[in-house]
Amino acid sequence: MEEIKSHLENKGWFLSDNGLNYIQDNLETEVSNVNDIIKEALNTDLRKIGKGYLPHDLSKQKLITGPLILQLLSVLNLSAPIQNQHLSPRFLQLLFTDGVKKVKGIEIFGHVENVSLDTPPGTKFLVTNEITVHDNLLYLGPNLLKNLGGEVDEMIREWRVGKQFIVRGHSSTKKNNYNYEIVEVEVITLSTSSSSSVTTYNQGTYNQGTHNQGTYNTGTYNQGNIRRGGGYSNPAKNDSDQIQ
Repeated sequence: MEEIKSHLENKGWFLSDNGLNYIQDNLETEVSNVNDIIKEALNTDLRKIGKGYLPHDLSKQKLITGPLILQLLSVLNLSAPIQNQHLSPRFLQLLFTDGVKKVKGIEIFGHVENVSLDTPPGTKFLVTNEITVHDNLLYLGPNLLKNLGGEVDEMIREWRVGKQFIVRGHSSTKKNNYNYEIVEVEVITLSTSSSSSVTTYNQGTYNQGTHNQGTYNTGTYNQGNIRRGGGYSNPAKNDSDQIQ
């Protein structure tokens, strides 16, 4: 087993002993090789089989290097309201897991290839180049991640149900402005330090529970402060909004 695990880790797959046993039990062949295991792992929730690789505290980490497999958990366009995520411009927040730890990434350096709002959770990505880490966030852009695919049925089902829920909530506002279903999405609000050129990030909650005559009151997330030119400001300065 140790030899197989070593070959898998060389390809970015950091699986636990129980996870590896789980994969092998699901394979139809009695004798499995590394490629068979990877093929099965692509379609398995990494949280069931992964032992993790990322450090518990990313705040002291400057870079993440591959090879490393990350599993997509969610995609959010920070520049658009939750009810109409496909509005331009695109500025994606990607939530990943290494099987144990969750980590957010932001499209700071440009668009990540082969990922969109329609990329389902459970999709696996291979870290192919060094990724900058700042304030527990991955600074993403082109040529950093490779989409390996994978279909995790239970995650895709939950994702589709969630999308239908949001659509129904949007429809209900047209009939009655006071009958609005609350949708909460964890987002990142942005601020720029006057003493540094490095963009810093604060964490808040995008709460669409308040809807008044077609105007969203988003609390700590003010879309008017996100501009195409890359300048960001943070209307909320409460301590509760800070990432600890």
